[in-house]
Amino acid sequence: MSSIFLKTSKNDIYVCGDNFCGQLGLGDNINRKILTILKCPDGYFKSIFMNDSYVIGITNKNQIYIWGSYTKNNHNNNPILINFKEGCFKKIEYNIDNIIGITYKKELYRVDVYLGNIVNIKMLKCPNGYFKKISHGYNTFIGLTS
Repeated sequence: MSSIFLKTSKNDIYVCGDNFCGQLGLGDNINRKILTILKCPDGYFKSIFMNDSYVIGITNKNQIYIWGSYTKNNHNNNPILINFKEGCFKKIEYNIDNIIGITYKKELYRVDVYLGNIVNIKMLKCPNGYFKKISHGYNTFIGLTS
């Protein structure tokens, strides 16, 4: 079985499936066969990005939460807010080690996350204007300029 996340028209998120790393965000590591509501700590999750063992959630307030294998030291496996002093992201992409985000000020940042903590934040300079769009591959990110 794998993990399933379903979003309703009322912005509720229901989850079920594998939960061996707490990737369902329900506060435990118990697999679920029945859809269970995932509570957002603040507002609602407008986007969910999933990997095999961790999940990144973006709220309607553009806050970033992460849970699952990146949060093994978080023994209750609830979503953890990633505090980002540079502001909220307008658009994000992620791969297994990084989150790449464009802020509302059109700045591009790479955020390295390990065990639920930000270990590095780096602003990526665009040689020609600003990055309008970002995309990713397995270990690479592509930025499209204005």
